[in-house]
Amino acid sequence: MRSADPRRVEALFDAVVDLAPDEAERYLAAACADAPALRMQVEKLLAHDRAAAANDFSPVPELLFAALDEARDGARRQREAPRPRRVGRFQVLDPIGSGSMGVVYAAYDETLDRRVALKLLHGDAISSSWLRREGQAIGRISHPNVVTVYEVGEHEGSVYLAMELVEGPTLRAWLAEERRSFTEVLRMFLQVGEGLAAVHAAGLMHRDFKPDNVLIGPDGRPRIADFGIAGVAEDDGAGAPSTPRRRQILEATLAGPGRLAGTPAYMAPELLAGERATPASDQWSFCAALYRAAYGTPPFPHGDGDVAAFSRRVIDGTPAPPPRRADVPAWLAPILLRGLARNPAARFPSQAALLAAIEGHLPRDPDLDPSVVRRDVQILRSAVLIAAVATVITVAIFFRPLGVRGLASISAFLVSVELTVIALRWRSITRNTFGRRSAGILVFGTISILLHRMLALEMGTIFEQVVVVDLLLMALIYAFVAVTVQRWVAVPAIIALAAAAAGAHFPHITRPVYLLGSVGTFLLVTLDAFRRR
Repeated sequence: MRSADPRRVEALFDAVVDLAPDEAERYLAAACADAPALRMQVEKLLAHDRAAAANDFSPVPELLFAALDEARDGARRQREAPRPRRVGRFQVLDPIGSGSMGVVYAAYDETLDRRVALKLLHGDAISSSWLRREGQAIGRISHPNVVTVYEVGEHEGSVYLAMELVEGPTLRAWLAEERRSFTEVLRMFLQVGEGLAAVHAAGLMHRDFKPDNVLIGPDGRPRIADFGIAGVAEDDGAGAPSTPRRRQILEATLAGPGRLAGTPAYMAPELLAGERATPASDQWSFCAALYRAAYGTPPFPHGDGDVAAFSRRVIDGTPAPPPRRADVPAWLAPILLRGLARNPAARFPSQAALLAAIEGHLPRDPDLDPSVVRRDVQILRSAVLIAAVATVITVAIFFRPLGVRGLASISAFLVSVELTVIALRWRSITRNTFGRRSAGILVFGTISILLHRMLALEMGTIFEQVVVVDLLLMALIYAFVAVTVQRWVAVPAIIALAAAAAGAHFPHITRPVYLLGSVGTFLLVTLDAFRRR
């Protein structure tokens, strides 16, 4: 028996899916009087729809695929067909990849003289009009972190998409290439999150967000790709109402035999339970991906590969407590666990709100996150503070009164202590820009003061003038730190500047003012490192 036109199957199924069984039978008898194959396929789809109500846990039962054998055979024939030489104005070059929904080629756009990625979608699927939505969906978005679609068209009955060619690894491959610092991972995911927020702002959902669907170009910029099962909030792109059952059948059709419409490891619990997807489902997927990238383990253990058992764990909504990692700050876990909540209403109200919650814990530059090297900076500052106090006491005892030579001796000892600690903890303290800048500024500032004291000793400058200039140097160094690393350090800069002014106007109190201004400001900065745990 000849198979029916998939478009007619879809249209007729849409017409009867919400009717009562008797009414649907009468409608089919009238509409398919001369088309028994058409009626048989629609009845199989209806049988699946009615059977699914008793088995909501499995969104793709075998009955559905038995009804779609003809469509899958056509898709298989297309995958096995020889590579086309041309598609429209595009010259096809080399295959890049293939999947259940289409084949991707590298191609050359002769008109605009550029290489593109050409995705040729399987035209025999039951919902070819729904497949066309991939191009329409991405074409509505203009964002640096979403792959750009140049053209949507048809070639020999199949839909094709001409897209930006991103010649780089996927996010999954990028994470696997080498051990990435938390700062690198977070910087990358924040860009990806911005792209996902732009998708939602356009009224769309990705529905299959995962690291494999993020491409990283040679410029290091990630782009979200593969919107093959993207969803619109109100309709399916073909003008028909989008009921949950119809969505379920269409998604299963696109996924292929034996597969969910998405990747189980990154699918929100409501999708695994056969419920309707929302932007909150993408948020869940994003949090699952970031959880795995940050902690090196998924939020829900996969066990022995049993998808049904894994799905039950996800639907139960109890993710594993994140393991402790020295370079991952404690504030991240509560944010991700909220994004992984079982109830979509318990998650963040939007992807933008999730990103705002993360960015609220970061400095202006993610690579200046103190939490990455906080322990090492604490050790460095504490060692210098202890050495400073010890040398001041020693010099005060053996070199009374304290003079310029004693100050130069203190600076020389502090420089040696700093260089020793940095050498011992070099690998850990230089893991990000904050650590490198903190160590560099500390050494540079101490050496600058040492050189000033040595010049003052050589020129015979009086003690009171030396310490006033010392305080001015400290004020400048702290001001530089405030501009480049942490703004709050402007407070010690103001204190040092005030101490310099007081010493200049009241020479008789120079020594106590210098002690309070120098040791006090450094102690303030050191204690802040412990306070910001």
